[in-house]
Amino acid sequence: MVEVTLQIRAVNRRTYVLRSQSFEGLRVAMDRRDEWGRFDSHVEYDFASASGSDTVSAFTVAAAPEILLPEWTLRATADAAHGQAWDAMLAVLTAHEENHLDIFMTWARNLRRSLRRARPIPATEFQARWDRFSDDLETAQERYDRTTNHGVREGVRLDDPPSR
Repeated sequence: MVEVTLQIRAVNRRTYVLRSQSFEGLRVAMDRRDEWGRFDSHVEYDFASASGSDTVSAFTVAAAPEILLPEWTLRATADAAHGQAWDAMLAVLTAHEENHLDIFMTWARNLRRSLRRARPIPATEFQARWDRFSDDLETAQERYDRTTNHGVREGVRLDDPPSR
């Protein structure tokens, strides 16, 4: 059997700061970014072989998941309608990034289950298996973003509230 260690740290939730005083300026600042929010699993791996052998005997995966979201520093000074529009967008964006986390956690469970059954194999074959697992995760994350148009179809947008 291959000794498997899978370490997943607690999710690091960070923010980037937006200081715009106007809603339009806020939208412009966010649109300058490649992504309004981001999930990154920060996965690293290593494997070891017994001395003098090309057969993998131990495998370690470490992940430090991170979610990055915007913070509007002047949110407290916004009028009620613009504040609610911001809050609604942020709630949907947060859910979108949490869904990326869920995709990653499902992948990690599948990886663990698969590796528990692993028998010692040559390092080159093991590398090929790891590459397939990594590709599977990337494909799942990209499919989710493509399906949701990076959250837009879920409601990630910053629209002016209707005039009253």
